[in-house]
Amino acid sequence: MLFADINLDDLELDETGSNWTAVGNETDRFKGTFDGNGFSISNLKINRPDESYQGFFGATDSSTIKNVSIENAEVKGNNDTGGLVGSNYTNSIIENCSATGTVTGNSYTGGLV
Repeated sequence: MLFADINLDDLELDETGSNWTAVGNETDRFKGTFDGNGFSISNLKINRPDESYQGFFGATDSSTIKNVSIENAEVKGNNDTGGLVGSNYTNSIIENCSATGTVTGNSYTGGLV
């Protein structure tokens, strides 16, 4: 659960120009509960145009993500790319969430999921 807004702009960029590595991927999906408690995560930067499952969460499965906004995101991935979640597998719930910014990918790409 978040207890304050998070500004990722303060994180150092890696060699790809990213300040974040997605939580979860195709084989190791996030399966927990994440409650943003009405707070926001801003300035998410992911620049991995050759990699799939990109977003704050790369892949989720049987999870709940709620009450969070992603603001001013710059996310570039290959397939399964989103501002909040790259790929949302079975029985996952996303509620009361939003995203602003740009998301670029080849297929299965969305602003939020």
